[in-house]
Amino acid sequence: MPRSDPDQEQVRLAMVETLERILRLDVRHCQQAALHGLNHIATPQERALLIDPFLRMPRDEKLIAYARECRDGRAQ
Repeated sequence: MPRSDPDQEQVRLAMVETLERILRLDVRHCQQAALHGLNHIATPQERALLIDPFLRMPRDEKLIAYARECRDGRAQ
């Protein structure tokens, strides 16, 4: 979630950008880790922007279900 401290927000944005790059890797456990991180630190708008394209690609059902949970901010 956005931070009121500009330095903290700059770090959060860098983390979101890094997780976006990791999400694009073709390694399933990297994708899961990126989804998990986005679930925790990205805003709902950022999650939709980054995870929606991921969901449009062919994936196994278990990963799709997890991505949907993360997109909605409800993954554990």
